[in-house]
Amino acid sequence: MRLRARLPARASTAAPRPDAPRLTPAAQTSRRAALLASGLAAVFPRAATAGAAAPVGSYLPPAPGLDGFVTFTVPMDRTPSLRAGTIKSPYTFALPAAWREGTVANIQSGNYCQPRCDEPWTEVIFSGPGGAARVMVSPLKRLTNDVRAGIDKVGTPAGVAQALGAYVTNNMPPEAEEVVAATAADVDGRATYYLEFNTPYALNPPRSLAVATAKDGLAYLFVVQATEKQWAVSEGALRTVAASFRP
Repeated sequence: MRLRARLPARASTAAPRPDAPRLTPAAQTSRRAALLASGLAAVFPRAATAGAAAPVGSYLPPAPGLDGFVTFTVPMDRTPSLRAGTIKSPYTFALPAAWREGTVANIQSGNYCQPRCDEPWTEVIFSGPGGAARVMVSPLKRLTNDVRAGIDKVGTPAGVAQALGAYVTNNMPPEAEEVVAATAADVDGRATYYLEFNTPYALNPPRSLAVATAKDGLAYLFVVQATEKQWAVSEGALRTVAASFRP
């Protein structure tokens, strides 16, 4: 699941045309950044909001003990990986009742490679006034040779934050100071990492909460994100969503 480090641009050996304008170093940097952003957007397209979808509160059951939240438990025929048997049991999490389910693009869903996908794929996405959430899954063999391992065998919380951070930011791995928190917990007998990021220069919204865990040879990454404005209003609700994830 690790991204390759970006290599420095090769110096051109061709002489510039006499009439070709020379870019200043600042302009060259800006141009490279724009090209990088364009390329990453193609690989990691942003989750689309399903404007026509009904609020999840109109069809999902209330989340026990959480006013204003509902429980989403993925149906076993909902996604390509579930239909292929790659994921063997449903995952579940809580959502604000006003959020709506989005559409996962075919290139993101792993539909083209199930049941033998080697790269991470997106399962489901939801969004609403307060932020957005998505479930990403990857074969555990991308992270460790022991496909029966828990996430704690992959690395420390800080190490996993760096290894998976690019899938949270939709950009390059976060800097150390952009990882706000990285902690471990035992949840239902399963090692689980709780990660928090503040990445103001990321392509995705800057405020991110991520839950990383492993089950049945798969690594799960549940990502909850918000803009600064959304975070200021909905931080508590977003933390509730993140804490509720169970594979």
